[in-house]
Amino acid sequence: MYFLIKSKAQINTPEGDVKIIPEQHVFAAISWTDAETRFFTEFEKEGPNKERTIVAINPIRLSDILGDFGSDSWFKVKYHYLSETDSGKEKKIVNTMLVNAENLEHARKISEDGFSTWLIDCHIDSIIQTQILDVFPYKSEEEEIPSSLRPLSEVMAERELKD
Repeated sequence: MYFLIKSKAQINTPEGDVKIIPEQHVFAAISWTDAETRFFTEFEKEGPNKERTIVAINPIRLSDILGDFGSDSWFKVKYHYLSETDSGKEKKIVNTMLVNAENLEHARKISEDGFSTWLIDCHIDSIIQTQILDVFPYKSEEEEIPSSLRPLSEVMAERELKD
């Protein structure tokens, strides 16, 4: 599940002024609380020069996130494909994905390259540049392997040597 978090960042300028900047970020999270926690955890690293306040947290439906992830621009791509229902009628399925690209044409190319690996024919309905600054995929802390653990193959090989 993805959440769009709209926030306001207060930046202290070198001249001593306070500047308020609206920002949008997308977080993959399992709940509103998780999204909020991940937001503050991610941005607490920036230190005291930038304070953020969450204005809104909204779930967004995304089918995929594509791109080279090196660009500053995010594009919302709406696309559709046709599916057959149980009764044999064609049904239009509409989805949305985010694409990280340099410009509109680059976003179209990345989308079409992504579609080329699918078994169904997809058609792009619209591509819109968003105000999203960054997308943060979900990282489970449980996936990190503690340094005290070793691969099972090493443990089994060690046991065979002892026997």
